[in-house]
Order: sequence, then C-alpha cells, then structure tokens
Amino acid sequence: MNIPERMFNVFVFLPGENVAIKEDGTSFAFKKNTFIYGANLDVYPVERFDLQERMAQTTIEKIGTLDEAVFTELVACLSESKMVKNKYRRILKS
Repeated sequence: MNIPERMFNVFVFLPGENVAIKEDGTSFAFKKNTFIYGANLDVYPVERFDLQERMAQTTIEKIGTLDEAVFTELVACLSESKMVKNKYRRILKS
C-alpha cells in the first residue's frame, strides 16, 4: 500500500497467506497481519541483532525462504516508495 500524499508506504502479509517455504519444505504463513513499513527500511549490522538477542530484547528465528513472487512484490512496493531512502530504492531497482 503506497499513499504518497499521506507519506505512507507499507507492505502487508495477510494472515494465512503462504509467503515462505520453511527449511523442511512446508509452507509458512503469518497468523496475524504483518507489516513492513517503507520508512523503516534500513541496514543493520548482524552484531546489533546478536546483542539484542543476548540482552533478551528480542528473539530472532529464521523461518525459511520468502516465496519468489512475494519477494518480487515486496521489492516492487519498496522500490517505488517515496518513503524509502533513495540509496535503498536504487539498490532495489538494480
């Protein structure tokens, strides 16, 4: 969903929609609406996540690989968003 006049961009994973393949070959779907906001797109060093996990601030779990069609939709959504920083939009478009 992209609403430039409202400065809003979000990609939504709907509950029950198969969006990834788990390592065991089964499908994965989120149980609730899950959002990726274009304005929050950034690059973080792995060490930051490791530290957050060690300090019990978050739990990180690799679920599987994003479905290719969903990945393409996600990249298209974010690459066209005015809310995504230009350097990331250029990366996504290449």
